[in-house]
Formats: sequence, structure tokens, C-alpha cells
Amino acid sequence: MLFPKVLLFRLALVAAICTVGITLDDRRDLLAAEAGQQFIDRMNMLDRMIKDVIGEPRADNVAQCRSIPFGAKACGGPATYLAYSTVRTNEGQLRALIDEFNQNARNYNQVSGRMSDCMYVPEPNIELVGGVCKLR
Repeated sequence: MLFPKVLLFRLALVAAICTVGITLDDRRDLLAAEAGQQFIDRMNMLDRMIKDVIGEPRADNVAQCRSIPFGAKACGGPATYLAYSTVRTNEGQLRALIDEFNQNARNYNQVSGRMSDCMYVPEPNIELVGGVCKLR
């Protein structure tokens, strides 16, 4: 009767290993979701701050208008661009906020396993319409 005891022990060991594996995977998923939510919360706050710094991008001529890469695609590169005015925007502050936002977006993409279309987003032309900088 030694054989059934060894078999039962091995089955119990395999069951324990499988249970621990599932628990570790579940925990890993939960930690990734929590980390992802932290990145989302921070990006939402940064997005509001960035929009406040840009305000309405008013300018006197198109030479005062600029665009800046914003966000991060999972494959790399910016998700989009934002228009701003050099007359009304503190460029150093804007760049610092966008750099932090973009890093959080890259981190979120990595933690969440996010996919994207991997399409290249070219820098848009910028124009001045009614005294406001616009992307074209």
C-alpha cells in the first residue's frame, strides 16, 4: 500500500503548486491593475495641469505657435500633439509636465500590456485661426 500514499502525496503536491501559481498570477494581475490605476490617476491630474498651462493658445502671428508631442503609443512615439502659444505659455513648465505625462503613459502601457496600432503620428502643421494656434 506504499504506492497509493506516494501517488496521493504527488497529487497533493501538484495541486498545491497549481494553487500557488494561480494565486501568484492573480496577485500579479491585481498589482498591475493597481499600478495602472495609479498611472491613470496621475495622468488625469497632469492632463488638467497641462491644459491649464496652455490655456487658450492665443498669439499675434503663427511664429508664436508651437506643437508638442503628447502621450505615448504602446509601440513608441507620441499619441498626438498639442498646440500652444509661446506668448501665453511657460515652455519650461509645459515641457516638464508633458515629459512626466509621457513617462506615465509609457509606464501604463508597459504595466497594462496595452497594444496600439503602431501607426506613425507625424508632427502636424500649425496655423493661426482667429488669433488662436490650431493644429492642422
